[in-house]
Amino acid sequence: MKLLLDMNLSPGWLPVLVGAVVFTHDLDFGTLLTLTGAESPSVFQIRTQNIAPQALGPRAIGLLRRFHTELENGALVVADELREWVRLLPLDR
Repeated sequence: MKLLLDMNLSPGWLPVLVGAVVFTHDLDFGTLLTLTGAESPSVFQIRTQNIAPQALGPRAIGLLRRFHTELENGALVVADELREWVRLLPLDR
């Protein structure tokens, strides 16, 4: 699995990211997937206050392993402090 870290890049990057997983704290990618009905890229979205690798690293790695198949096939995985959920792409199904 290729993993791409988001640094608040333009949505124009989406066509370039096909086949990658976008790891982000930004809500834009999930919104774009919803609005466009896109089948890729997969997005792993963290919605926690503390996004430091020391605090989030073990959980993020665990979730990436747990949802590896879904992310490889096109999914939006969202995790907050208490739970996580997965929606398969395209989101307009």
